[in-house]
Amino acid sequence: MRTAEPAQDADGAEQRPAKRARATEAGDEGGEQAQGKEEEALHIFGAVQGGGVEAERLRCAAALAAKPELSGFVLSGFGIGEAPSQRDKLIRAVVGALPPEKPRVVNHLGSPEEVLRCVVAGVDLFGTDYPFVQAAAGCALVFDYDGRGAGEAGGGGAVLAGLQQINLHDAAFVADRGRLTERSAVEYSRAYIHHLLATHELLGFILLATHNLQHYLSFFAAVRARVRDGTIEEYAAAMLPPPPAST
Repeated sequence: MRTAEPAQDADGAEQRPAKRARATEAGDEGGEQAQGKEEEALHIFGAVQGGGVEAERLRCAAALAAKPELSGFVLSGFGIGEAPSQRDKLIRAVVGALPPEKPRVVNHLGSPEEVLRCVVAGVDLFGTDYPFVQAAAGCALVFDYDGRGAGEAGGGGAVLAGLQQINLHDAAFVADRGRLTERSAVEYSRAYIHHLLATHELLGFILLATHNLQHYLSFFAAVRARVRDGTIEEYAAAMLPPPPAST
């Protein structure tokens, strides 16, 4: 059943978030569905929309929270260029309006900084191809997910303010016999992977994708451990760089 929509003016910028939110509330866009493998139960996730308008997102969240048939919620419309501070504010507001026992999902956000900020704001699940995007660019993830220091960049300060990845296309690695990281699942040297990339061998991408996925999953394991022991705020503080100073 569709809901009546107000007429949209020439630019319609302010009305589009409201229209999308109302369509979601009415079931017009359905939900994002996932088929359970064991019980073959249908799990429907409601899409919380509203663009950058907090009031519309809250109205949409309240309407979806009243639907007991929903298994969880997808926080839609993020990762499209919004300021991190605006995203954090919207996610915190929406999460506060949703049932805490049901998972909240965000897609298209996947950098370590984005993940941590979202987890602290209340996100549970992520849909992202970040490790593979980095591999396709010739990059290996090297940040210290244990949160002990600024990784290979050296010095103190937030971990993610230091070096997060290295680009194996760089000629600086042509004679580097070291592994990607000490704990990497890939045993080949940086020099060899540089050679594979330079000669356009598919194995270069495969090795980087293998390393990045292992590194990324280890990062998520560290995040889950901090959530379980109640120290996620301290972990995020050690990892995240401070916000830029206002001018």
